Amino acid sequence: MIYTPKEYLEDRLQNPQRSQLNTIQSIVLYLFLIVNTFQYSIWGIFEPIYGYLRVLSIILVILLALTIPIKRVLYTIKANQFTRWFCILLGVFSLLSFSLYAFFNANIDFSTHRDLLLTIITLIIGYNLSLSKGQLARYIYTYIIAASISALSILMRFGIHISSFYFEGVYKNQIGVFLGIFSIISISLLFSQDIKNRQKRNVLLLCSIILLLTIAILRARTSLLFVFAVIVYSIAINKSMKTKNKLFIFACIAVIFIAFSGEIYRIFVANKDVSDLNNISSGRIGRILDGLTFLKNHPLSGSLWQEQYSGGIIHVYILKRYVDYGLLLSIPITILYVYTWCVTLKNILVNKRNFIKALAPLILLFILLVSLNEYSYPFSPLSSIFIVYLLFGNYLSTSTRH
Repeated sequence: MIYTPKEYLEDRLQNPQRSQLNTIQSIVLYLFLIVNTFQYSIWGIFEPIYGYLRVLSIILVILLALTIPIKRVLYTIKANQFTRWFCILLGVFSLLSFSLYAFFNANIDFSTHRDLLLTIITLIIGYNLSLSKGQLARYIYTYIIAASISALSILMRFGIHISSFYFEGVYKNQIGVFLGIFSIISISLLFSQDIKNRQKRNVLLLCSIILLLTIAILRARTSLLFVFAVIVYSIAINKSMKTKNKLFIFACIAVIFIAFSGEIYRIFVANKDVSDLNNISSGRIGRILDGLTFLKNHPLSGSLWQEQYSGGIIHVYILKRYVDYGLLLSIPITILYVYTWCVTLKNILVNKRNFIKALAPLILLFILLVSLNEYSYPFSPLSSIFIVYLLFGNYLSTSTRH
């Protein structure tokens, strides 16, 4: 039996076990925070520790999922259109994949299925959080500070200068996205009118500077570019901010770009041949062309049978799925990917007057933009994107109830 909306609300608000669930969820959430921020500190970003912490993160998310009664899970899927279509499309994709694997001996990479499953689990967790609004706000604030401490540890190791060498053995792109998510959260809270406490605003300003500086030092170019794109976009469309304040912020950004133009140039092209776009893109353009050539010869089946794609990793999420699964099996993923874009942009535009309400869609927009230049985002790795889908699930819950 699935809850009615009234029964669901009564269960969340009046269930005698609510306090106990709240305590358990809080403990596991803060354990995840500790593990997650340690993973992206200087002590956790190298193998094998990085890999161990990723596995531990998945275990903690499963523990969080076990705190949610099955009736609530079913209600979440039924009540919200995004979670419902996510489950339907994941189900179709999984059924087709297992059928091709079992009956037609197809070469299926099941990592995509795992990543999508963990994403919908995190969404459902966010939708059913037992934390109050104040508790969630404190959790986010604590997370920002912890992420900034992780970033500071990296700065202390590598120094505050733009290096011309590539950071070998460091997952700098994943670190960049993780820090980019929290820089957007921190800056959005800084711009909102909801936080009046001067001390908190100063802390958020300091955290924003540390997070952005670390992304720049690591030369995580995709993250740095799209952090600024999302922030500028969110300010430009926001209806609650006065035009003169917007112009002042844009002027400050322009001054920063001019003053640090040399450093910005080194971040994006140091140790690169500026006459060669493929070299500037770290070989990404060449791999995209290789992938398109492979698809031209195997459009429907991709790498499912016979010839396997043997080129380098294609750093475009949807193109990599076409190469792995072919155009036919990729139809459910394509629909889900496009649908996620549409839902995200719609909810940003709906909340143009409030930075806080637009926060979850904004950080989801960030990882969607990253997916245009990375192969795992927007649906993995879990350790990097957990907070995005946790907050977006919570946002969907609030929107559905209203």
